[in-house]
Amino acid sequence: MKDLGDIQWIFAKKGNISDLPTLKTKVIQALKTVDGKPIEELEKLFKPNSAFSKKILKWMGGKEISSEIFLQWLDKLENFEKIFEIVD
Repeated sequence: MKDLGDIQWIFAKKGNISDLPTLKTKVIQALKTVDGKPIEELEKLFKPNSAFSKKILKWMGGKEISSEIFLQWLDKLENFEKIFEIVD
């Protein structure tokens, strides 16, 4: 998280968010349209040479970045845990 400014999303364990896999599923669903493509707001973050995409690319250690690649990366629980946390 150092390269992203030590920002992490923290959720309280309650209601329908009781574990990290459930939260991951809900977050990924929220970032996709009905047909499975990234939402427009996410697409805007990954415009070529944007500051956001450069930071994410460096953080992920990849050679290319797009909203689709980011969602695939985020869909792995070990990566999701780098950004999101659930507390009691």
